[in-house]
Amino acid sequence: MDDENRTVVVDIGTYEVKAGFSGDELPLDPIPSIVGRCCAGCSRSGMKGMGFKEFYVGEEAVRKRGILRGVSRPIEKGMVVNWESMEKMMHHIFYQELRVSPDEHPLLITETPNTQKVNRDKMLQILFETLETPLLSIQNPSLLTLHAHNLTSGVVLDCGYTTSHVTVVNESNKVSSYEKLDFGGSQATDLLEDMLKKERGYRRYTSSFDGVINSIKTEIGYIALHYEKEREMDTTEQERVYQLPDDQTITVGQERFRCFEPIFQPSLAAIESDGIQDIIYNSIMRCNVDTRRLLFDNIVLSGGNTLVAGMTDRLTKELSNMSSSPVRVIAPANRKYSAWIGGSIISQLSTFQQSMCISKEQYNENGSSIFNSIV
Repeated sequence: MDDENRTVVVDIGTYEVKAGFSGDELPLDPIPSIVGRCCAGCSRSGMKGMGFKEFYVGEEAVRKRGILRGVSRPIEKGMVVNWESMEKMMHHIFYQELRVSPDEHPLLITETPNTQKVNRDKMLQILFETLETPLLSIQNPSLLTLHAHNLTSGVVLDCGYTTSHVTVVNESNKVSSYEKLDFGGSQATDLLEDMLKKERGYRRYTSSFDGVINSIKTEIGYIALHYEKEREMDTTEQERVYQLPDDQTITVGQERFRCFEPIFQPSLAAIESDGIQDIIYNSIMRCNVDTRRLLFDNIVLSGGNTLVAGMTDRLTKELSNMSSSPVRVIAPANRKYSAWIGGSIISQLSTFQQSMCISKEQYNENGSSIFNSIV
């Protein structure tokens, strides 16, 4: 296939979307998963005729939040909750970000394992009937993550914006279990803001304070290797001063690691669930005894929330304390893009279109049930 008809690869996330072309090492810059409609006043005043659009997507929606109404994320916890916005986002990805027509390129798109049939059917309708996609492949992001690192078996821990997923894959790319913890980067940000307000008296400085808190979390936050020991330390040793955009400063101490701890101790955030280390361990122990050693040796981190300092060491420590087998946690530098990279790789295979895709003609003849034969 020539470059003009390369497969478009789209990894859809609650926080952002990664999109690009097969064969590329990395996607384009991530696109915020945000859609907003131009305010009613703009429509009535005729401002749309002055260059204002009805909908704004991604970075444009972020920049123009002040004049938009109904700014929201079309995806929550990996599931589409607003189909009108989802359609606008897909249109934006093709025509504004990639600058190609969707009816001229095969498409590989990711889908979480617990997606309901009604949701998949609606997505297929948008892709085949509205955008007229010629060839479509729907892939599990955890399988793609393993492909990105040349693995056919392993455990993928994908920590995203609102959830953390554990997927066990063995026997040549067969998913044997999938579990999730409802804690991700968004909840860590909310916890940090709540702590700074209640314990340090900070208030919401500006409308963009959410972004400030997120920056504090990502730049100076970390996961404690020994949580209880760090809690007992002199807090002044852990304090860091963070400068705000308006030159004010915020002092942050133990909040730096406390906001992340619920991923290992969910009860600290009033979440009734096992910690991520227990989910991983129990998932592996439910597998055939002959495969457990291999799985403990191939635990792969994926997703932006695994980039937090200390994650690899803490998870390795926790699992090593539980397992009689050696534990290896693989933390690739580009793990934020692992699923997309895996999609870029498999969409170049000579067998991709024949064995992993469904054509628009097949969809028209058989409906959405045709995907049961390949997914």
